[in-house]
Amino acid sequence: MQIKLAGYNIDTKLIEKLGKDVSATPEVISAAYARISRSSKSVTELRSIAANDVEKARNSNWEIVFEMGHASVAEHAVFNFDIIGISRYLAEFIQRSRLASFTEKSQRYVTLDGDFVLPAEIEGSRYKDDFANLMQNAFALYSNLFEDLKLQKASECEWNSKRELEGAAKEDARYVLPLCTRTQMGMTINARSLELLLRRLATLPLKEAQELHQLLYGEVSKVAPSIVRFVQADDFITRTLPSQLAIKSIPSTINEVKLVDFTFHADAHILSGLLFEQQGGSYPDILKQVKAMGNKQQKALWQDFFEGIKPWHKMPRAFELADFVFELTMSASCYAQFKRHRLCTILKAPYNAKDGFVIPPSIQKPAQVKAIKALLSSAESLATKVSKGNPMLYPYLLTNAHRVRILAKMNLRELYHFSRLRSDSHAQWEIQQLSNQLIPIVQKRCPNAAQWLMGKSDFPVDI
Repeated sequence: MQIKLAGYNIDTKLIEKLGKDVSATPEVISAAYARISRSSKSVTELRSIAANDVEKARNSNWEIVFEMGHASVAEHAVFNFDIIGISRYLAEFIQRSRLASFTEKSQRYVTLDGDFVLPAEIEGSRYKDDFANLMQNAFALYSNLFEDLKLQKASECEWNSKRELEGAAKEDARYVLPLCTRTQMGMTINARSLELLLRRLATLPLKEAQELHQLLYGEVSKVAPSIVRFVQADDFITRTLPSQLAIKSIPSTINEVKLVDFTFHADAHILSGLLFEQQGGSYPDILKQVKAMGNKQQKALWQDFFEGIKPWHKMPRAFELADFVFELTMSASCYAQFKRHRLCTILKAPYNAKDGFVIPPSIQKPAQVKAIKALLSSAESLATKVSKGNPMLYPYLLTNAHRVRILAKMNLRELYHFSRLRSDSHAQWEIQQLSNQLIPIVQKRCPNAAQWLMGKSDFPVDI
């Protein structure tokens, strides 16, 4: 056995020290690895050959990735981007990318000081001053709520640190922040996923998205032109059904959770999958035998399986055989956390003020509630006006408090991961509440396989 470190992420300042050496490109790795399946040479040799002739490596990438259609080769090229000064609204589109990693500036831990994105479409319109006034009011209310909540929460209990106290205050004050609030993130993404992201950005009818598209492509095209090529707008991404199929729906209730579909006999399917992995045979035959077992026998098998379980244990892939589809309604603040679970299927409906809003339960003073409702009303009114020519502008003016409808398909393995993190006592209160609502719904459908759905903090201390 032999292992050689082929490469790793390094800062661009270190890369710049190489000067004009064109071999400092991830295309070399892609071209070398693409040849592994068709060459008797060692991987190390292939990398050396590609580095010595970058132009040939680029031609090879083009032929293999785009002409032969082996796009997975582009996944060997990975980029790190500092994305600075975008809106929280645009961040939602970026973080749809499943095979990528993001770390974003948290409104839960960082105090905001009035920094927002003024969309170019609004900057050149007659609503520019109205927009600026709304932002001024929103951030002033945020600041007032933050100070009030610090005092309120300090009197309620003892905190381990000033930072922890302020974090709890910011956690609730941020609900009045607009979706155009400026943010930043670090993104790690492979070339294949980046190409799709660029097409999505190019297709969005937002100038902020177009600017980001140009900047991202401008950076990557200089160092890896052979593996990121099809980046133009793609109308298929925004394909819509005929308007006559549009249907009306009534506003949902606060924090509504609906189970709309699920896998029948989920316990039996998962248990059969575990047995299939262990002993092989015919899955339908195994499933038939498992269904024929008595409850006592099945429970005994599950007891053996879960013996010694720890909060950090990951469920086997057999748990992916059980799917649950939920319609969820949550605040934009909660959605900012929920969307990080990118491996489940998440469909987001357009923002609509008619879906209501969430005011944190810690905010109870009549004057505070009145001020929040007045701000939300002003935001909704102005959002309707500025978005008449372009509906995509509408959410820029809405806030973290405004609610959004989500359709989410999560398998039981993902639900275990979700509940460990989101039902934990350290989780933010709204997504913790959501997770706690999901757990009994799932456990009702598969009481055996889902019996350990809970937050990490809920595990018995003697386990």
